[in-house]
Amino acid sequence: MEMERIMHEQYNSISQIDPHGTNQPYVCRVANVNPFLECLDIAAAGTLGDRNATFNAFNAFNASLSSSSSVTLNGDLVHDRSMLHIENSKNGSTVPLFGNACGNHFFGDGAINNFDTFILISAQFGFGDFKAMERTFGEVETVEARGDTNQRCVSNISNTNISNISNISNISNISRLEWQKNVVRDPCPALTADELADELADELADELADELADELADNLTNAVEMRQHDGNELVNGHFDDILAVANNRSLRFFGPFELNDRRPTRPTRPTRTTRTTRPTRPTRPTRPRNDSALAIVPGAPPIDLGATIKVHDFVEGLGTWYLINLPSVYLAIDVTILGAINDRTVHLSYKPAKRFMSGFVPERPDEFQLRYIWHREYYNDTVDACSVIQSTRGGFVAMQNSVITLNQFWRPDFPLCGFDLLLWKPAHTPIYREDCPIAVAAGSVGMNLRGGAVQLHDACL
Repeated sequence: MEMERIMHEQYNSISQIDPHGTNQPYVCRVANVNPFLECLDIAAAGTLGDRNATFNAFNAFNASLSSSSSVTLNGDLVHDRSMLHIENSKNGSTVPLFGNACGNHFFGDGAINNFDTFILISAQFGFGDFKAMERTFGEVETVEARGDTNQRCVSNISNTNISNISNISNISNISRLEWQKNVVRDPCPALTADELADELADELADELADELADELADNLTNAVEMRQHDGNELVNGHFDDILAVANNRSLRFFGPFELNDRRPTRPTRPTRTTRTTRPTRPTRPTRPRNDSALAIVPGAPPIDLGATIKVHDFVEGLGTWYLINLPSVYLAIDVTILGAINDRTVHLSYKPAKRFMSGFVPERPDEFQLRYIWHREYYNDTVDACSVIQSTRGGFVAMQNSVITLNQFWRPDFPLCGFDLLLWKPAHTPIYREDCPIAVAAGSVGMNLRGGAVQLHDACL
């Protein structure tokens, strides 16, 4: 699958020198191989999201865990012990099945990542909201091309800091993580000159049509009242001329006032009865302009993933178990761990997590290992009904070169649950930097049913 090849190349671009990676394997395919490869970009962190939605699962709370908990952890971790039941239509709310909603347009996030493979498989097998989707896939509309993807193909990629730039559509040489961080904030592509001209022309045409309709209605009403009030044969004789002027001439000649030179003196007209106000025309949905701060919900800040990383267990000379706390409930995650570069893919182990500071050594301590803990386990709550956590990249590729890609495939009988990750890092592997040996990277993203979440800052140990 081309998606998998692109993801593999992108994550292989991560190195100790450049731990953020690049999207060039994707954007340069669009630019130099086939522009229709942009059709692979069908999802984003905001897909299936409704920022106005209220689900019990998002009532996460800070918990100072009691001594009765099955696992003893630091009390400043954020957990969510609820199970989120997803109905096919999520209580009837309208959400994008593909991409992000930008006015009446839908676009992907300008990258190929875990969200694209997750949404593709969900659509193919009819999971969750996709159950009622048209099954003739060739007739299913997904997203439009962003139009700016090919422009991001460049020869030199640098870690440009664009935190002070309000729109990223014209920025080419930024890292994969910087792109992810900013595209959640500003998910809609900028309009091209032609698209902008078309949008403006449509808007002006609509506005002018409204003005002309109002003016014509006023002047025809005036003409009728003049005829009824005056009873003057000369004015009555010009009534057809008035209609002809109103129908055929430009706006500045509308109405009977062009005929003032031929109109006889007449008594003052009585005050015209106030005409019923014309209903306000509904706002025409448009794609956001370059200055939009957040196109999904104008003015709303991006939701912070808020992930943190802490030591869960430590074995002298062998390695460390790190707990990666993900505070809420996620359908899919694309999380990068700085200081966890490895030359082998890592699978997700379904073996239970061990107790805090138990001195547990994995079977192969010289290799990275990945496990998970349901938030409900911290409180001795049942987890039997929770969905299965897995990777759309296959059972053996849950983590590649420091990028963790996991999902929960949701069905009515298997609700979503919050979870944390446990990562074993061998002692001989390099750290990120002296003052921050390991961190959850800014730009890590999660699909949370509320418009997407993004890690706003590096969360160091």
